[in-house]
Amino acid sequence: MKNLSLQPHLESPKWPKTLLKDSNIDLLCLAIVEYSSFLYGPKLSKNCKNLSLNANLVLVDNAYNQHLNTVFLQKEKTTNVLAFPLYTFDSTDTLHIGDIYIAYETVEKEAKEQNKTLLNHLIHLIIHGTLHLLGYDHQNETEAFLMESSEISILNSRNIPNPYIYEV
Repeated sequence: MKNLSLQPHLESPKWPKTLLKDSNIDLLCLAIVEYSSFLYGPKLSKNCKNLSLNANLVLVDNAYNQHLNTVFLQKEKTTNVLAFPLYTFDSTDTLHIGDIYIAYETVEKEAKEQNKTLLNHLIHLIIHGTLHLLGYDHQNETEAFLMESSEISILNSRNIPNPYIYEV
C-alpha cells in the first residue's frame, strides 16, 4: 500500500475527545504502512502496493456495537471491535477497505481488567481492526499467530507493550 488513511468518526459522547488526538492516528497509519510489506492478507494482493487505502474508524458505545453484531453477525452480544471489509474504489488509486467500529464501555472495562491504559488498548484495537480489513483473521492457531505477531510488531514500533501479556 502506498499509504493508509483512517477517518475517525466519534459517534458516542462517552469517548474522551482527547483520546483520538492522543492516539495520533496519522502516525499509527504510518507505522502500519511501514510494516505493510508483510501485510498482504488473503483478501488483498501485492497488486495493492501502489494504491492508497482508506477506512472509517467509528467510535461507538456498547449498545450500537451490540446492534451491529446482532444484525450483521447474528451474535447477540457486544464486543470490543468489529470490522466490516468493503473493497470499493474512491478514485483510480484509492481503495476504501471498510469500516472499524470500537465500543467504548467494553474497551474501558478490558483496559482496567488488563491493567492497560485506555489509549494503548484503543491503539491495539485500531490495529486489530485494520488487519481484519486487510484480510487477517484469528479463526485458528496459525491465523491467530500471524495476526497477533503483526499486531505486536506494529505496537512495538510505537513503544506499546505486547497486548497479549498482561497482569490482572
